[in-house]
Amino acid sequence: MLSRYVGVLVNEQGEYEAAQEVFSRALDIARQEGDEALEMRILAGATEPDVQYLRLQGALAKSLRALELAQHADDPRTEVNARFFGGLAQLTMANLEGMGQQAAAMLAPAERLHDRHLLAGAHYLNQIASSLGGDWQTSRDHSDRGLAVSPIDPRLLFSRAILESEVGEADQAFAYMERIIEAMRLTAPVPTLAYSRTALLIPMIARITGQMDQ
Repeated sequence: MLSRYVGVLVNEQGEYEAAQEVFSRALDIARQEGDEALEMRILAGATEPDVQYLRLQGALAKSLRALELAQHADDPRTEVNARFFGGLAQLTMANLEGMGQQAAAMLAPAERLHDRHLLAGAHYLNQIASSLGGDWQTSRDHSDRGLAVSPIDPRLLFSRAILESEVGEADQAFAYMERIIEAMRLTAPVPTLAYSRTALLIPMIARITGQMDQ
């Protein structure tokens, strides 16, 4: 319950410091009980708030410890989450190699779960890793596979539009931008990925292509 409360404090109340106190209490309980599966879930759940608040070293440390514990627990969902946010932390710290390793390792457990959101996230992280490494075709392959299971995922649509604009395929970039705008229109006007990514994407595409249609 305390672990879940961390998410409430961060995501609904913006109370990061208070959330850390609750996280510590939850972690103490798991360790006192010797419950490694619970400790793993608590650590993995705390990586997302750390990434959101740019506490990147903390996010990475929690992710790596959770993955150590994952070797003794059959919990692919928690493993995928730990790898995803640990990979995002490494991406933000410009550790492309570490991020790529996390991304590649996410795919097998994500596929086991048959969870569209988690599988799309795994392909998203792999697409970013491939794109930053200059492997455009592999990047497109991961994007296509992710969009096949989650056609309006704003993460995938955003990164694909950026990729196509950066390699000079302006028509394709605008096509993916229209898709993310449509995805945004399908959701309520609240602070979601669909709205934030669309707000970022439109000026980025305009800057890269010189076209100001949107």
